[in-house]
Amino acid sequence: SVNLASLGAAADAGVAGSPYDITASAATGGTFTAGNYTISYVDGALGVTPAPLGIAANSASKTYGSAVSFTGSEFSSNGLKNGETVGSVSLASLGAVATAGVADSPYDITASAATGGTFNAGNYTISYVDGALGVTPAPLGIAANSATRLYGDANPAFSATYTGFQNGETTAALTGALALATPAVAASNVGDYAIIPSGQSSMNYTINYVDGILGVTPVVLLVAADAQSKTYGTSDPVLTFGITGLVNNPALGIVDTAGTVLSGELTRVGGETVPGGPYAISKGTLTATNSNYTLSSFTGNNLTITPAPLTVAADAQSKTYGTSDPALTFGTTGLVNNPALGIADTVDSVLSGALMRGSGETVLGGPYAITQGTLAANNSNYTLSSFTGSTLAITPAPLNVAANPQSKLFGAADPVLTFGATGPVNNPALGIADTADSVLSGALTRVPGESALGGPYAITQGSLAANSNYILGFTPNNLIITGAAAEPILGFNAGQIIFTGIINNDYFHRPGNFWHISLNYNNADPGFDVMRGTNDLNSRSSRGLNSCDSVSGGGYCETWSFPEQREKVDKKKVDGK
Repeated sequence: SVNLASLGAAADAGVAGSPYDITASAATGGTFTAGNYTISYVDGALGVTPAPLGIAANSASKTYGSAVSFTGSEFSSNGLKNGETVGSVSLASLGAVATAGVADSPYDITASAATGGTFNAGNYTISYVDGALGVTPAPLGIAANSATRLYGDANPAFSATYTGFQNGETTAALTGALALATPAVAASNVGDYAIIPSGQSSMNYTINYVDGILGVTPVVLLVAADAQSKTYGTSDPVLTFGITGLVNNPALGIVDTAGTVLSGELTRVGGETVPGGPYAISKGTLTATNSNYTLSSFTGNNLTITPAPLTVAADAQSKTYGTSDPALTFGTTGLVNNPALGIADTVDSVLSGALMRGSGETVLGGPYAITQGTLAANNSNYTLSSFTGSTLAITPAPLNVAANPQSKLFGAADPVLTFGATGPVNNPALGIADTADSVLSGALTRVPGESALGGPYAITQGSLAANSNYILGFTPNNLIITGAAAEPILGFNAGQIIFTGIINNDYFHRPGNFWHISLNYNNADPGFDVMRGTNDLNSRSSRGLNSCDSVSGGGYCETWSFPEQREKVDKKKVDGK
């Protein structure tokens, strides 16, 4: 063996010192003996060649929109010797900029110019291997903005919020149109409904859609109680109200009414009298029973009780002249009797005062108007709305007059025809002190006739009359003429010839040349009477005129017929008298 040595034999001998000498010495061993030789040692050469060194750029990824800045350490090496290190490598990639899109990914990462560290680049043959820079889509959030609307309204225009755009980009960087949909329609009930975004895409973005919420909120109902009134004593009217906010849109299939969305009823403060009011109308139990509505506002009102109209009609009255007035009464219409309301009014409880009548106490002065006088409603629950007057009539008082019986002798003058009277009024309280003389006028009369045979002669009322305050009742009597003959006589007035004798269908002839007689049918002729003495003034039943040729100088004959007796008397009318 020979001892060989070289500086280049060390592992860290660099290429730059190559070739290195290889020196030989101290040959030994074998069969030779060193002493037998003069040994010349000749150096050899040890060449050092570069070691292969592989430097590979590390592959990487980034999100679209971000930029990559290489520090020079993003590599790996293969082949370094002696624990050497590479300090840094120059790395570059077109994908490192923020605008590098996903579409061209991956981008090469090129490595070069390894430097630094403990290695000497001259000792290596460096092979650079590209890495890959992948660009991944950036997350882009598209969130539908939440919205609200009232029940029954059309959906509002929806919008969305974009989160994650890179490089100042806008929706113009996206393809497709954003769609925002919801299952809610105008008629949908109150509640939350999803607003669902969709429809857009981009290679540079991974889109994350986030639903929004459409809140359908209750419609605010405004209720205002209607003013009410009723007449005292009547039942309450229905407490009604006006409502604002009800949805009525047939085109949307919504026709809500107060009855379908509200329940309960209004109430009013208790009381049934006019002065106690007005009575406040409150919300009572009224409430929204449909979740699509909220009764947020109530405006109260009042119920007014108005006085009941009370109609009074005076009753017609009458009294007899001279008597005290009757009570002036009246009928009423409108008094309330309503047990359900606890009302049972009476005339005495609601009216005070009294009727009056026109002054006067005579029959002719009437009828006397009956007026309202001081009668008035003393209860504020009533108004005396109508008064119908009437009249008090004064009727004549009965005045009875009875003729006194009278008599006279044949041929004497008539006595005064007198009478008795009952009934003249004497009532100091009324200022009346009537007498027969003050209320009667005129005189009695009697049936004409002056023979005893024609009587008795009825005494009649004649011209006797009472004033208008009385109704005259008359009782007649008789005047009797008495004569000298015991039997009925046929007589004439004083100064004339009297024929006496029994009338028994005998004929009496009166010559017509020495008296003048006028006759009439009712025996009222003062010149001639026929009396039978029977007090029957109408005993003559008939008479007839017959011509009398035997009458000297002309004239007429009468035949007088009597019911009980019959006689024939010739009476001659002389000289046409």
